[in-house]
Amino acid sequence: MTKDEVAFLKYAKDAGFCYISKEGNSNYVRIYREEVEINEEGIQVSDVHEQFCITKGFRELVKFKAYSIQDLLEQE
Repeated sequence: MTKDEVAFLKYAKDAGFCYISKEGNSNYVRIYREEVEINEEGIQVSDVHEQFCITKGFRELVKFKAYSIQDLLEQE
């Protein structure tokens, strides 16, 4: 990974995001985290917080596959 990609992943991790995915053939990546909880009726409810970012990096990521940001940083 380039130093810019590593810096971006550190930003995403510091902002509380857990996953990154490449969005199709575009220059967009999606960073997100999912919070799952059980409500009062016992129903599982998930809440996804996401951000789409334009980037020219991350060309090695497979389209539409989710990657753990922490795992990518540890590989570096």
